[in-house]
Amino acid sequence: MNLNISPEDSIFFQSIASCNFLMVLQSRNFQNDNFYKSNIVDNENFWINDILEKSGYLGNPAIMQAMFYLLLVVPKEALSRIDSSFNKKLETLFNKKATNLNPEVNTQYDNEDQSNISTVNFFNHIRNSVAHAYCTFTKENNEPYVTFHDENPKDIKQNCDIKFKTIEAGELLALLDVEMKKLLSNKFNISLKRIK
Repeated sequence: MNLNISPEDSIFFQSIASCNFLMVLQSRNFQNDNFYKSNIVDNENFWINDILEKSGYLGNPAIMQAMFYLLLVVPKEALSRIDSSFNKKLETLFNKKATNLNPEVNTQYDNEDQSNISTVNFFNHIRNSVAHAYCTFTKENNEPYVTFHDENPKDIKQNCDIKFKTIEAGELLALLDVEMKKLLSNKFNISLKRIK
């Protein structure tokens, strides 16, 4: 495949490719691969495997935060150049999905209603939270959760905490991935089957 990608768009492509590479590694159970074992586990890089093994390999909080960064933060400017209407469409889909997941929300933003989470801009709050590394990963009753914290730097009384089960946060990542691959398909005439 020979793609003509501008330098400005390449970061967008790289973000999607990097996330999908990590997903493929996880789905293929990479940690049991002989190449991985002989090149990572059995040499001076053994500590990498020790950390990954203790944290769940690619299903760990750092990877989740990195994937949100790659799919939500990095593409923001590139998306406005590629398709100016896409950011708004993605924000709408993301907010609808997040609202339907019914997370625990505590918002003090003036334009949001604590008792009506459909007024919460999950897209912006989560993007800001990830961009500033304000994500907290916890376990309650053996269930893993992620809390995204966002605050207005000019008025910290305006802040928001959004708490999802990590599996639900994964559903948001899947939505971002699917929608961005559709954009790639439409904009650059790439078959989704080739990049799935």
